[in-house]
Amino acid sequence: MSSKSENERAEFVVMWEFRVRPRKWRAFEKAYEPDGVWSMLFRGSEGYIRTELVRDREKPLRYVTIDIWRSREHYQQFKKKNRD
Repeated sequence: MSSKSENERAEFVVMWEFRVRPRKWRAFEKAYEPDGVWSMLFRGSEGYIRTELVRDREKPLRYVTIDIWRSREHYQQFKKKNRD
């Protein structure tokens, strides 16, 4: 019997780096947090697992998002379907 975590094991990760303007960090965090509009874009797409938002402690206006997918193929299918 396999657990949910085994079924959702990441095989492909997409990372984005962002540098945010000083007065925009709150809006950025709201948009890119796990329940924000960024991850909502992916929800419902086959193979999407989750998004993580990481803030740099040394450079607080620098962020990285980590989009976790089951496979590269799932991510490529998402990109093709949502090209516009």
